[in-house]
Amino acid sequence: MIGEGFGRVVFIPFVKDVLHGNSVTFGWILSVQGLGGIIGSLLNTRLHKFTSSARIIAYSGMILGVFNLIAVTFPTVRVLLAIYLFGGGPCRHLFCWHIYIVAANCA
Repeated sequence: MIGEGFGRVVFIPFVKDVLHGNSVTFGWILSVQGLGGIIGSLLNTRLHKFTSSARIIAYSGMILGVFNLIAVTFPTVRVLLAIYLFGGGPCRHLFCWHIYIVAANCA
């Protein structure tokens, strides 16, 4: 995603100052996000058989927005780990993958 680099730069002070975490906390969050991405890639093949890319983009974007709102409202390490495992990674993967597919088909 275009803003991913900026988001990562802002996320480091968030982990340090808001979550009172350190590099281990940051590493756990990134590891869980990667695991969520793997879950999202496995879901991608199954979901694409049942629905269109436009629907997956819409629902993934809405779910990602809700999860971001929850993460900012309840800033704890456990909440962030759950969000990145069950929502952030899978939704981001589905969202980005299907936008890429749609863009590739339009070009």
